Amino acid sequence: MPIQVLNDNFILETDNTSYTFTVKNGVPVHLYYGEKLAGTEDLHGLIPTKTRSFQPYYTYHEQGFALDNVPLEVSFFDSGDFRASAIKLRDSDGRYLSEFVFDGYEIVKNRTEIAGMPCGRGGADVETLIIKLVCGSVSVRLYYVVYPNTDVITRYTTVENTGDTPVQIEKLASGMLDLQGGEYKILTLQGRVASERERKLCSVPFGRYQVLSNKGTSSHSASPFMMLAESSANENEGGVYAMNLVYSGNFCAETELDGLNRLRACIGINEETFSHTLTAGETFCSPEVALTYSLSGYNGASIAMSDYIREYIFPERFAKACRPVVINTWEAFEFDIDEEKILAFAKIAKNADIDTLVIDDGWFSSRRSDTSGLGDWTVSPEVFPSGLESFGKKIREIGLNLGIWIEPEMVNPDSELYRKHPDWALGRCEIQSRNQLVLDMTNPAVEEYLFESLSAVLEKAQPSYVKWDMNRYLCPYLSKYTKNSAEVAHAYMLGAYRLMDRLTKRFPNILLENCSGGGGRFDAGMLYYSPQIWTSDNTCPYERAYIQAGASYAYPVSSMSCHVTATPNGGTQVLTSLDFRFGMARNGVLGYELDLFKLTDEELASIRAQIEEYRRWEDLTLNGDFYRLITPFDNSKYYAWIMVSKQKDRALLSFNTLETGCNDEDPIVKIYGLSDEKRYRIGAEVRSGKAWRLAGLKIPRAKQNGENYTVGIFEEK
Repeated sequence: MPIQVLNDNFILETDNTSYTFTVKNGVPVHLYYGEKLAGTEDLHGLIPTKTRSFQPYYTYHEQGFALDNVPLEVSFFDSGDFRASAIKLRDSDGRYLSEFVFDGYEIVKNRTEIAGMPCGRGGADVETLIIKLVCGSVSVRLYYVVYPNTDVITRYTTVENTGDTPVQIEKLASGMLDLQGGEYKILTLQGRVASERERKLCSVPFGRYQVLSNKGTSSHSASPFMMLAESSANENEGGVYAMNLVYSGNFCAETELDGLNRLRACIGINEETFSHTLTAGETFCSPEVALTYSLSGYNGASIAMSDYIREYIFPERFAKACRPVVINTWEAFEFDIDEEKILAFAKIAKNADIDTLVIDDGWFSSRRSDTSGLGDWTVSPEVFPSGLESFGKKIREIGLNLGIWIEPEMVNPDSELYRKHPDWALGRCEIQSRNQLVLDMTNPAVEEYLFESLSAVLEKAQPSYVKWDMNRYLCPYLSKYTKNSAEVAHAYMLGAYRLMDRLTKRFPNILLENCSGGGGRFDAGMLYYSPQIWTSDNTCPYERAYIQAGASYAYPVSSMSCHVTATPNGGTQVLTSLDFRFGMARNGVLGYELDLFKLTDEELASIRAQIEEYRRWEDLTLNGDFYRLITPFDNSKYYAWIMVSKQKDRALLSFNTLETGCNDEDPIVKIYGLSDEKRYRIGAEVRSGKAWRLAGLKIPRAKQNGENYTVGIFEEK
């Protein structure tokens, strides 16, 4: 049983971990989260038993019990616990609500969905624990959903107002974790536009440390994810905790290390841009956060998180299915497209064994630049005089599937939609970014317009793939529909989720790829609707090594859309070979973004060979375990990784040279992920998995930067 209640302990067990807490003085007290223990272990002795100077205590609690001194499952602001709070509430008189006490629990087989937000799906072995806390007429429920086979426990929180007067929610974290003693490192994914999700690793600093977004999306500069690792942990060894928020809007991931060496981690909606008035009888729910623990270092925690996302977050229809290898028109033509040109382009793509042609921006309205037309979702008669329905048939007759680009959440002031409904835009017209405004997704009329107009296009074009873009942040949080600015950001995100949910249910066979100026909304919330996300607009393979390695800490490689593009393109502006660009792009879902008219017959033959090679190993991309063997963060010369089948009978190793030096030795990479007991062939050599792990493989030294060495590994029967 994943959830048990023994000797006043609540015990949550996955295949390899235990999570234990108890209730003392009406307060849920955290005891342990880590390697699996016997369920009968008594851990009450870990609870601190004395108060310290200046720590408030309740006289009706037993002596020595102070909330500021105890590891907690949830902390309320103004409760006497001065550490970072998870929940901050005020009643209608402006007083903080903090004296919540335990009011029972419930264990539920499987789980229920969170209304209006992405969350993990249920399963036959999934169970949910619900802890109820009350303070007057306000009820707080803590949800723990246990996924035993992936070593993940998810958490979320609801607040219910059973009284007659409103309650103000000023902060509502999705999950909190208190750790006592020990020294920890924190790993976060930060960056900027075109350099998203670079790994930042440091010792947990004293005091509060925050990684956040207040931009209306999870953003290019931060990811709603963090790892806490034992100070001695590395990629393959040591204890590592991970917290991954299933949310795409403003978030805050924070830690607090105090003078007693106690560490608290919280993650949830960013309180800086959030407030919600909870009316009488209303219930508000936080987003969900996925937690995992691994003794096998960062790789172990990443694999557990990836397994959970693939099994329970990805749309089931596409989770384990082969993905399309697309050719996108943007890099080749930008806005300069027409039907005749694209049909000729499609014939070359078919000859190169590409299977899906994606029409990027410029197919609708009068859209010939980025200054006009956004919001007017009607096909341009100048571009497609016979319409998208006829064009789609012609593409399929060539032997390709059709994909199209859309940007539903945006509007140009120079558009028929804006001229008709200026009140449908957030903010003010004089505050623009990229010549566009953000549509007010808190307004049901906006959602309905977008659903109907986009549905009409998709019905006629019948694409198998849609790229959903979102090319600016929210500013200011000013809505003519949702008057309270503090409620706009979250309400906007719920509106975007509703639209995605409606469209993906109406068109279940369309694969949705999310994009936001590259990777500006790359998070587990988006992966609930789109199983892959455009990883970054920067496709330079040198810089993609950092971007893709960083993303792999939190997300499956099958979530990363990675294209072979023209060179130089972005980043370092370095000329790179077609083979090296493919070697980096295959570290995800493969696609292309080239002007096929400019390629030689030899280059087209190379693309055919690349796609054949990618398909040969695609099952590992979709379902295998991914290990970072050498990261560019630790060694800027190399990026080495391996994908291993779940049966550990075959693997693909890739070694990418980012920098060479004079008289460098042939590098040796130690190979993790194989079975120690089995024997494996790499080229002409056969060794045990243990020997490959401890002694390693010597890589033929690259003669120049931008070389890729890839080799298959097979179990020797």
